[in-house]
Amino acid sequence: MPLVLVENERTAGGRFDHWADVTGVSYQFPNQYRNKINPGEVFVYYRGARRSDGKRGTPEYFGIGRIAEVMEDPTNDPALPKAKRRWYCQIRDYHPFVNPVPFKIDGEFLEKIPSNFWGVAVRELPESTMQRILQLAGLEVVSEPESQPVVEPVLPPIEAVSPLVIASSDSLLIPRPPRPSTTQAGGDSRGGSSRRSRHATMVGRRAEEIVVNLLTTENHSRVRWVASEGETPGWDIEYWAGDQRIAVEVKGTSGKGFPSIELTAGE
Repeated sequence: MPLVLVENERTAGGRFDHWADVTGVSYQFPNQYRNKINPGEVFVYYRGARRSDGKRGTPEYFGIGRIAEVMEDPTNDPALPKAKRRWYCQIRDYHPFVNPVPFKIDGEFLEKIPSNFWGVAVRELPESTMQRILQLAGLEVVSEPESQPVVEPVLPPIEAVSPLVIASSDSLLIPRPPRPSTTQAGGDSRGGSSRRSRHATMVGRRAEEIVVNLLTTENHSRVRWVASEGETPGWDIEYWAGDQRIAVEVKGTSGKGFPSIELTAGE
């Protein structure tokens, strides 16, 4: 069954403001919800009335995503009893709602739950209710074989993305050995990257198109999109600076950020 993940901007008296969530990237939760949060589960984000600016707004649903890898919080004190442990899950296929959906429509609650359940941070959501929330958000829903809805990504226009240098260094990439696939801590037992979206090819191609457009606009010499020609030399695009060939590897995501990136040996 789909889930609701509550991510409040503020809580009463700041009692639960310590949870280290990153919208669309990761979600931190206490041990009591460990059996509910599993890789592959679809969820809808919900936030209550308290806002970060101190004002109050309408409680609302504001995005949809899918649970990826689940892991124990590495900062847990080993002496803590199991009931006190904290967990993280990574999030993939995140899509914010352009139009957040209020928790009540015409005075009727979308979730049919007891009044004391609105304070529950992770709760089950009937699929019919989730379908209605997505329709109210104006999203097209596609059903998968397991009847888990997936929202088709909205890709940005090629010319709408501007370059921004975050960092520049010869030592930005830190190689690490691959983590073994496991189900003990909620890992994805299917192996491979738990963050890889079913739309990865579509998103990756659009990212490459954006970079080709940027390089061409900047009048770089002999820009060539080698990946589109079926070649796999270890990079996607190349251009020339004098007699020096510059190789460009492109990584794209439909999420809000990159918790990490993965490179093949050839890349």
